[in-house]
Amino acid sequence: MPLNKQFNKATIEKKNEVYILTIHYTYYYMFNYVEVFVEPTAIAAKTRLLKERSADHITYFQDGKEISELP
Repeated sequence: MPLNKQFNKATIEKKNEVYILTIHYTYYYMFNYVEVFVEPTAIAAKTRLLKERSADHITYFQDGKEISELP
């Protein structure tokens, strides 16, 4: 039976010209796990966080119609 990865917190930090997204998880509070991503913009870092938190099950809508990605 796999353990359940639970979200704790996330931080986005600007270093030089990139943004560092750090996501902290825990497995039933037994041990902690950290994932780190480097993104070129703050918007890209926020989008990555949204995709990671939603397991990439996101449906985008514009003017009431489903679209494949946000513009």
